[in-house]
Amino acid sequence: MLGAVAGATAQEVTLRLGHIFADTHPIGIGATALSDYVAKESGGRMRIVVFPASQLGGLRALEDAAASGLLDITQSSAPSLQAIYEPAAVLTIPYAFRDAAHLQAAWSGSIGQKMRDDLVTQNELRVLSTFPQPPRHISANDPIANVDDLKGTRIRVPQVPSWVAFFEKIGAVPTPIELGELVTSLQLGIVTAQENPYATIESMKLSDVQTYLVPTGHVRTLDFFLLSNATYQKLPEDLRKIVMDGGVVAEKAVIAEWEKASESALARLQDAGMKLLDVDVQSIMDASGDLYKEFLTSENQKVFEEIQKIQ
Repeated sequence: MLGAVAGATAQEVTLRLGHIFADTHPIGIGATALSDYVAKESGGRMRIVVFPASQLGGLRALEDAAASGLLDITQSSAPSLQAIYEPAAVLTIPYAFRDAAHLQAAWSGSIGQKMRDDLVTQNELRVLSTFPQPPRHISANDPIANVDDLKGTRIRVPQVPSWVAFFEKIGAVPTPIELGELVTSLQLGIVTAQENPYATIESMKLSDVQTYLVPTGHVRTLDFFLLSNATYQKLPEDLRKIVMDGGVVAEKAVIAEWEKASESALARLQDAGMKLLDVDVQSIMDASGDLYKEFLTSENQKVFEEIQKIQ
């Protein structure tokens, strides 16, 4: 299933793309857009077979397979990617980015370019598409107005070291739980809060088990489609261009889907009875202090500090 560039010596080149979401998820829609574009623009000379819903494994397995040339294209995310490319940790620190424009400026500038170059030379991975995730917010059983209200709150978080440490530092009790177990954990009271983009909160129907939306916007980070450099090198020049151009098409499709989903999700959550609260975000930021110094190497701390200077 993971053989790269199947049929490369034949008339048709078949690439394989693995991701962890359903076909209807924005990432899944982007994968379909990429596949459709490549088939059309190559006149049938190249096609991309998409394996959604973790059929080929989780993110780490997919990233490793692509880096070793066993898979052609993989979904990735900065929190997962940092396991094989340490500087990606810079993109995971809570409140690293003021807004979407700040994140885009960092990624499209010299800092992002160095990361893209490093991924090729150090990890044999080429960035095919970049998808800014919607900001992550808290949903909770009890109202939260400031950092004091978070103290002692049992909150589900993904197993991302900087995110776990962030909630510990502001006084909450972070509890890593698999996403598929979240609803049950809320129902049983194992946790009383969680954090995710609004679209995820809505798609999981958390309005059935929670009351409050707390717009903290504490994390902005990136998802990717990554192309195995081994695959790239085996492709003829014209097909290289088609697949790279297809990455841009996928990027636009995912961003559009995320924007549409995020805008409508908040309204639907409120229609379902959830209450959007006012929250003192600055009190949370102040309590987190210089969290980045605990997780980043001295070199990556300098990168983080350069990002903060971007206007």
